[in-house]
Amino acid sequence: MIMLTLASRSSGVVTRTELLEHGLSSATIAARAQQGFLMVVWPGLYEVPELTGEKTSLFRAVKSVPDSAIADVSAGRVWQAPLPTPDVDEPIHIVAPRDGPRTQMPGVIVHRTRRPFVEDIRFPVPGLPTLSPARTVLDLAGCSQIGDHRLAHIVESQLIAGVLDRSEIIRLLERPGLRGVSGARRLRSITETLLDDQPVADSMLERRFERLLVDHSIVGFRRQVRPPWYDGRRGVVDFADSSAKLVVEVDGRRWHATSRAMTEDRRRDRLAATRGWQVLRVTWSDVVDEPTRTAHQVAKTVDARQRAFDRSERPGAA
Repeated sequence: MIMLTLASRSSGVVTRTELLEHGLSSATIAARAQQGFLMVVWPGLYEVPELTGEKTSLFRAVKSVPDSAIADVSAGRVWQAPLPTPDVDEPIHIVAPRDGPRTQMPGVIVHRTRRPFVEDIRFPVPGLPTLSPARTVLDLAGCSQIGDHRLAHIVESQLIAGVLDRSEIIRLLERPGLRGVSGARRLRSITETLLDDQPVADSMLERRFERLLVDHSIVGFRRQVRPPWYDGRRGVVDFADSSAKLVVEVDGRRWHATSRAMTEDRRRDRLAATRGWQVLRVTWSDVVDEPTRTAHQVAKTVDARQRAFDRSERPGAA
């Protein structure tokens, strides 16, 4: 049945326009409503009671205003991100064109804007237009109730969780027309610090790299290995493939790490080299922003070293 098919795609919510476009007549729609198959929730907006669920209120909000999208703190509920999220009973925030219809149903807060937002729409829930995490934090940056410390925590947490994409937020802040936009200068100031190879917990970055190895079917590496040059006190490496004599160190420090730390890194690299091992160092940006390129580099290095070992073991090899 067309009515059920349409409603099932949006948690039980369907508009009169959708029903008409798919061949139902006005008389049929009225009959279905009278019979209880359709429940009127707003002029031109219906629900099929047996199909409603957790996301129904979100679909109801965006379908009540044409060309709208879930926005602001409500977007955090959709992304399931570390954003400040409202309770279920709190109003749902959506964004809509300023020149659109001035309808607003109870329980929905409509943010009217002249700025285009179509390119910022994503669909983390199929069929539910939602502002991207980058656009969401830009909107939150314009909210005076969220302090700088809280905003920095939101951005950093989303970066670590992989919800917020580093390159996406940079592109957003570089868009023309953001001058004078509420929150843009504030967010830019915060991200200039956070995106400058912000230090992250070693364990967090190691888990991301470990997942990268699994996703690209790279086997042979063990985590937290004591290599041959381990002196009983220091020298444990992040990842090592003993068959290829290859170490991968993941580094979440700022690019301008202290000279003392850089000196220690070079010392450990020399120790590895004297025993025939090679060390690759990867950063947060390598692991998170360019995982495919990084995985390809690691796999290529492993393959090259193993082939070199195979040749050296052949009879008559120099």
